Amino acid sequence: MIDVSTQVAPIMVVAFSLEQAKQAEFDRFYQHQYLPKLLSVAPEVKNIVRYQSDRAASTTASEAAAGEFLTIYELASTESLKNTDEIFTRTGLAEEMAEFKRWKEQVSGFSRVNYQLTYEHSRRPAAGRFANQHLLYFTSEVLPEKVEEFRQWYQVSYLPRLMADIPGISALRRYSTWSGSAPVDANAKVTGKAPKPVGQFLTVMESADEVTLAASIERMAAPHRALENEAMQKWLDTAVKFTASNTYRPIFSLPA
Repeated sequence: MIDVSTQVAPIMVVAFSLEQAKQAEFDRFYQHQYLPKLLSVAPEVKNIVRYQSDRAASTTASEAAAGEFLTIYELASTESLKNTDEIFTRTGLAEEMAEFKRWKEQVSGFSRVNYQLTYEHSRRPAAGRFANQHLLYFTSEVLPEKVEEFRQWYQVSYLPRLMADIPGISALRRYSTWSGSAPVDANAKVTGKAPKPVGQFLTVMESADEVTLAASIERMAAPHRALENEAMQKWLDTAVKFTASNTYRPIFSLPA
């Protein structure tokens, strides 16, 4: 395993849901006009992968994480996190942003969150992070006073054992919300004040395909993992305020 610095591979995640009847029209605009133009004006963005939810995972989730669609922007550096708001105001993107704002009124559950990497397992696909694989996507919020204690157990003990037990997971990373930004949703108020860290985290597991991911999720509940799962439940009962998960399949990527 690798316990990493928060200076490595930050990401920006956009999530929302959209009615199926509107999806084809939106996809043509979003995937072939909006995202290519954004990538062309934003050197802070290394690549973009878009995902669609295929089913809710039932391992520890009380409800599905994020929305029906995810757009994950892998950023060039931690310094790039400071510019993510400004990217969307650039002159070269003005026409696309005006159209996107019209679409934004038709989507539900919109959010945009910046994350910094806190843990990465040494196993990873040869093509790199977010290389068009299927995702198991966990979000959680940990009580502030328990964040460090939980991190020690989760990253030092639980996650390495999980990866040893489940070879079908080809990559695993854990992120925390960037301390310089907070989740932005439809009801958010702009205060101009830097938010306080609240212990919000994201764990992403990647598998080569949907079948391998489904088998990996099933293996998480194998009898020999009973002690790890019991320990996790104790943490959920005492330190974790919220947890949710979902599975996603890749539907679009840039550069192509």
